[in-house]
Amino acid sequence: MTYDLRGITRLLWPVLLEQSFAVFISMLSTMMVSGVGPAAVAGVGLVGTINAILTTTFIAVASGTTIIVSQRLGADRREEAGQSAAQSITLAAYIGLGIGGLMMILADPLLSSLFPGAEPAVLSNAKLYLTFSSLSLPLQALFSTMAGIMRAAGNVRLPMLGSVMTDTAYILIAWPAISLMNLGVAGAGWGLVASRLVPVIFLSLSLMRGHGGLYLPRISPKLSGKILRPVLQVAIPTGLDSLMFNGGKLIVQVFLAGMGTAALAANSICSSLVGFVNLPGGSMQVIAVTVVGRIYGAKRFGDVRKFALGFTLAATAMQTILSLIMWPLLGTGISLYQPTQESLELSRSVMGLLLVTTPLFWAVSFVAPSGLRASGDVKFTMWVSVCSMFILRVFGSWFFGVYLGMGLEGIWLSMSVDWVGRGLFFLPRILSHKKRLLAKHAPPPEALPEAT
Repeated sequence: MTYDLRGITRLLWPVLLEQSFAVFISMLSTMMVSGVGPAAVAGVGLVGTINAILTTTFIAVASGTTIIVSQRLGADRREEAGQSAAQSITLAAYIGLGIGGLMMILADPLLSSLFPGAEPAVLSNAKLYLTFSSLSLPLQALFSTMAGIMRAAGNVRLPMLGSVMTDTAYILIAWPAISLMNLGVAGAGWGLVASRLVPVIFLSLSLMRGHGGLYLPRISPKLSGKILRPVLQVAIPTGLDSLMFNGGKLIVQVFLAGMGTAALAANSICSSLVGFVNLPGGSMQVIAVTVVGRIYGAKRFGDVRKFALGFTLAATAMQTILSLIMWPLLGTGISLYQPTQESLELSRSVMGLLLVTTPLFWAVSFVAPSGLRASGDVKFTMWVSVCSMFILRVFGSWFFGVYLGMGLEGIWLSMSVDWVGRGLFFLPRILSHKKRLLAKHAPPPEALPEAT
């Protein structure tokens, strides 16, 4: 696989299309639920934050799998790559079943204890949606891992088709359930389950038939510590990073729950809209892992820095263009969510901030560490992310949003400060990456001849 501009473009466009479908369906889902009422939007938004924590483990496994398989293929060790992939699928299935079952049992007490300040209608919708989400977690675990394996092998087309199926299944089930059958949040829940079942069946059949770009040995229900150890060496720091990050977001969500239903609804609207601006960044994150992992496995350390920095700068430029396009369309975009007047004003204020800070700081905060992790620099990225999250975002959200009384605007301001803080560490790390990798992988010096 060549990694010139043409090769990168061939990888990028299916991932960009896949991410576009994901953002579109997220926006459409929020719009459909908005028609049910602000309590429904707020309830689904609370579950989204919890889901981000619940999925950290198997998303970390998927990330570890993608990185290790990419490195093995870059070093031309295809059999080892296949073994790692097969074992990771088994591990992801067990983790998804365990977490999903636990959440089915704990949904009610968990939400009541986490968000005591939320209104009863918000909690009722959140409990219902979390039940459906728990049913779909094993499916999401399998899809994330299988898609990661295929991308590591250079096959970005099948994961893209899987995402198209995800969106199609969601629309075909959720839209009539919400709009025609008046099932409300339950309709969105059934759409969520269907949207995760269909692509898992598709990717499973593709891998079994050898269409995923990598030969997989027979998938065994028995886990092998020897095969999984390299995957876990990447997955554990990545998982801790993600767990702390989403744990911090959950604490921030607790602050938000006390600000009222209008603030929760506006937060969901802004999160949905800013996903459009982040489309290039999310796509660059995905292909950076594959490309940088392959290059690192081939020991082309000078190119590791070049591509990690290149993906970051390209994402920044593309996000700036999208932000400029979105400015004049902002009022129309917010109105599609049918917000109350209070939610509309909050959404306008927050999006005015995000359309400036997101294109400038998001990529260096999230695309850059993807390149670093793919080249083995997982502990540094973990510590920077964890410290920045709790010092800048969590404390900042309390200080600006609660203590100074800035509300939702203060919380998103602290998020922007968090992005700046991460970038101040990740950018210099990339610039010095070549020197550090060469020193790490330098051959041992030859023994000096004995004096005569």
